[in-house]
Amino acid sequence: MAKNFLGEVRRTQVLDYGPGAIIDFRAGGRGGGPVSALAAGLEHWDATAGPPFPGNPQSLSEPRLEAQLSVKGFRLPPVDDRDRDGDAKKSWLVGARFPTRLQCPSCNEVKLARKWDKEPGDPSRWCVACSNAAGRRVHVIPVRFVTACEKGHLDEFPWDWWLARADHAGDCKRTGRMRLENRGSIGLSGLFLVCNDCGAAVAMEGVFGKNTLSGLGCRGRRPWLGEETEECDATPRVLQRGASNLYFPIAVSALSIPPWSDRLQELIGVNWSVIVDSTREERSILLRRYENTFQAALGMSLEEVLNELESRVEAAKNPEHEDLKYDEYKNLTEGSPSTGFEGVVDREFEVRQQEVPAVLAPYVEKLAKVVRLREVRSLKSFSRIYEPASAEDPGRATLGALSSGPMEWLPAIEVRGEGIFISLNPSRVREWEMGESVRERAAVIDIHFQHDTGRVEGYGEPSRLGITPRRLLLHSLAHALLRYVSSECGYETASIRERIYDDTTGHEMSGILIYTSSSDSEGTLGGLARQAEPDLFANILQGALEAASWCSSDPLCINGITSTSESYNWAACHSCLLVPETSCELFNRFLDRTTLIGNSQDGIEGYFNGLISGPKATGN
Repeated sequence: MAKNFLGEVRRTQVLDYGPGAIIDFRAGGRGGGPVSALAAGLEHWDATAGPPFPGNPQSLSEPRLEAQLSVKGFRLPPVDDRDRDGDAKKSWLVGARFPTRLQCPSCNEVKLARKWDKEPGDPSRWCVACSNAAGRRVHVIPVRFVTACEKGHLDEFPWDWWLARADHAGDCKRTGRMRLENRGSIGLSGLFLVCNDCGAAVAMEGVFGKNTLSGLGCRGRRPWLGEETEECDATPRVLQRGASNLYFPIAVSALSIPPWSDRLQELIGVNWSVIVDSTREERSILLRRYENTFQAALGMSLEEVLNELESRVEAAKNPEHEDLKYDEYKNLTEGSPSTGFEGVVDREFEVRQQEVPAVLAPYVEKLAKVVRLREVRSLKSFSRIYEPASAEDPGRATLGALSSGPMEWLPAIEVRGEGIFISLNPSRVREWEMGESVRERAAVIDIHFQHDTGRVEGYGEPSRLGITPRRLLLHSLAHALLRYVSSECGYETASIRERIYDDTTGHEMSGILIYTSSSDSEGTLGGLARQAEPDLFANILQGALEAASWCSSDPLCINGITSTSESYNWAACHSCLLVPETSCELFNRFLDRTTLIGNSQDGIEGYFNGLISGPKATGN
């Protein structure tokens, strides 16, 4: 199947559908049959999209993120440029067919892919009998059921085992020929697996039960890494092939900040990992061939470069810099010069501090226009069944392997853009978050969160992502601003992202960054950063708060009734605070607009009470 072309995915999608994820394609060939493939492990990247790291031209570096993830660099998902350059090397990613059983939508028969008709070069399959009867090719489709376990393993549904539960006729040959057909009723109670030999049938009802396959045990299969297996004591679960809990990608991101964002670091590139672990003499030998480049681009001699790199290596190994967000927060609040060595422009990071408007001064301490930034996002791992609490805290989830063995790189993408940064008045935040009502609301969410991540069942210490009033406030403010500012500056909501800076990491922070996250020209239009100008931002913030002060779903929303199915939110719904999940780093969780505007009925004081002109929200 590796020689069959399946289709294309966007570069950014590779992080959402990395190794171990099931991807649906519409294959080429007559009629374009559906094909379900499992993205293969990272080892295949070097084979089909070489040369290997670090010599690959699509390698990239982000020193702070490399240290966090213990790798030497990153690789961009390969792009096939043969349409623009006929001499370019063919590049593609490998996928393996999964599941391997396919069903005919006409006759409902279920059997292995190799038993259906095919054509060389076309990965889709079709039913000969039904195609002849219809006068056109009837493509078979991937079956809907697969099995997975909480330790990241993936396997086929045990079709023969399930069919054996049927009351077969005594003379049934039990050849394993079967079909999956609907018999009137809606749902699984009307879906039956039928033996083609004797007609015995067994309903699929109950197939999704937590202990349905308890008698089988997990085989420890990892088909995206080949045929290798490992010991596993978990109970497999039956899931829909397209279920949202079949694959949770775990991505970590970092902004490029000084000094890691200047021209010198750009020239060093993926050589940084070698520099960190080498002596000054070894660095001199490595960089001697770039001496003229340093002089021409930076006006720096090799000796000056070596001195600067020595200080950077020392800084990189300083434990104080392990917290990625705290380093970013300091740069965003203190501001950074837009020039580096000898007047060389820092092309990746520029922050311009703005004067906080007088009307916002009691609430906002810092306001900054982020003229340009670069973000690197890397796929660290994935989980199944249970969603991790965060990228740093898996909770009850077990992280799946992206490769058979250790790799010195991880897949990543980079985006460039601009944005708005604000930090709230720390003394006012500390005073506000001590309020009994907001602490009680945050505690309710935190209890649900600790329970769902397995903390009460012995899965480690309480998560450091503990839900505090400050986190609810900052996250709700970010969503309110994101929704409002998208209509003011002309960006699609999905092309704007948030980055929350709070004190869950041991450092006191109270800021948010709203920024573009597009890899195309939309990331550099300047319209978003312009909204940070003092007179414009005062209107933006007040407008966002006014919009949050009412919701078309009130009074249900303000009382949290619309969030009863989502125990991580209070007053938040699609009409007021929720945004596309690509824009939110917390998956639309931990939101409560009463932290912004209050609720007079429940005696909750909003942080911005007194700023908005309208009445406080009530539950009446």
